[in-house]
Amino acid sequence: SKRSYSRRPALVATPIILQRRVRSVPACGHSFSTEWLTQVHSQALQERCQNARCPAEMTGSHESTMTCTATGEREESYFGLAPSDMQGRGYADFLFSLTDSVLVRRGGLLRRTDEFLDALSDSVHVFFIFHVPQHGVTTLMRVDGELLGAQDVEMQVQVQHYIGLEGATLRLNLALLGLVIVSV
Repeated sequence: SKRSYSRRPALVATPIILQRRVRSVPACGHSFSTEWLTQVHSQALQERCQNARCPAEMTGSHESTMTCTATGEREESYFGLAPSDMQGRGYADFLFSLTDSVLVRRGGLLRRTDEFLDALSDSVHVFFIFHVPQHGVTTLMRVDGELLGAQDVEMQVQVQHYIGLEGATLRLNLALLGLVIVSV
C-alpha cells in the first residue's frame, strides 16, 4: 500500500543523458539521391543566405542541411563531448546542463542546448538514480527514446529496484540461498 512506502525517494546522482548518433555520409546509395540533395542544399543557400550571413558549416556541403546516413562507430567529438562507453557508445552529458539553460560551454565554444539532439541523433537515454533511506531501496530509472524519423519517437521506461540487506535479513537470505543451492 502507499502508506507502507510513504517516504519520498531522494535523487542521489545527477541525471545523465546519453545520445547515440548515426554517421552522415557524403554520397547516398543512389546517385540521383546525392544529386537531389546537392540541389536542395543550393536552393536552401540561395533562399536563406541571400540577405544574411550564413554560418560557415552550412555553406560547405549538403550534409549541413540534409544528408544520407549510415550506421557505425563515430569516433570524433560531438557538441564538444568525446564519445563514451555507457550502455553502448554515445555522447553523455548532465541532463540539467541541457534543460536549465539556453547556452552551454562545451569544447571551448558556446552551444545552444536545443541543438544537442539533431537529425543525426538515433536514440536518447536518460538515467536517474534514487534512494529511500528508510527502506534501504535504491532505484535506477532509465527512459529510452528511439528516434524513428522527423516526428516519431518510441519511448520506453525501465525501473529497477535494489534492496540493501544487512543484519538478520541478510543472514536469513544467505541461509535461504544456501538451502536452494544444496537442494539443486
